[in-house]
Amino acid sequence: AVVSTQSTWGSNWVMEDNSSNLVDERRFRTHVDVEAMSISDFEGLERPVEREDDSHDEQCHRVTKLIIFGAISVILPGVCLYVGISYHYCEDSNADWLIAGGCLGYGNLSLYLLRKILQRFNIDCDCLLGLILLLVSPAILIWWVWGFSRIFSFSIFDDPVMDDPVCKEALFRFPFWLSLLPFIMGFTYIFYALCMCMYVCICS
Repeated sequence: AVVSTQSTWGSNWVMEDNSSNLVDERRFRTHVDVEAMSISDFEGLERPVEREDDSHDEQCHRVTKLIIFGAISVILPGVCLYVGISYHYCEDSNADWLIAGGCLGYGNLSLYLLRKILQRFNIDCDCLLGLILLLVSPAILIWWVWGFSRIFSFSIFDDPVMDDPVCKEALFRFPFWLSLLPFIMGFTYIFYALCMCMYVCICS
């Protein structure tokens, strides 16, 4: 009985050894077969085809965003500073309002560029910059509401600035259209989105 038990154990050990060798041999053959495949074998595989229309639409979106970002963040604050400083002699509060708006605009732009630079160098300061933006963004909102309420409350018509044609053009008409700019941008964006939806529905 002892001999049969030992022989059975030996046969099991041999079977396990043979099975492990068979698995290793299969793995080796699979590895060799993969390395033996030429580049031409992979060329027949299906690849995702990029549509030229999609890349063109993405480029149009990027150019549009760049133009809007440049106009609002770079050009508009400079114009506000120029008008506010140049026509400060008119002694109207809209001149100070324009100077404050230009400073807030360039401050917001500086924070945005600083965040991009820090991200490029893998420096994590999002928490600090986020707290600063939480202070700057409400300040811009309060600045816009103050100018909008003064223009459209029609109290400015009683000010001496309306008697001077030059000061009226600089400190009334320019702030008038500047205060309407968020509404103009909103309607323009809605119109652009509707046009893009119609383009996709018609061309798809």
